[in-house]
Amino acid sequence: MQWNARKRTGSFGCSYCIHSHTAAARAKGMTEAEYGELLAIVGMAAETNRLVTALGVPVDAAFLVDAAD
Repeated sequence: MQWNARKRTGSFGCSYCIHSHTAAARAKGMTEAEYGELLAIVGMAAETNRLVTALGVPVDAAFLVDAAD
């Protein structure tokens, strides 16, 4: 359900994607408890993303992709 988490953080957050991926996860058996846990995780991820953006934390060199590649 990582894809759903990314949708909810706002990094991709269009309404269509949020609803369609949530519906797909529910169709595969996601329970209300799992949905609540997912939202809690997404909230923590979104908070962390805002914090590192505001602080200007640089990306670790190991994760940088050379634009020339």
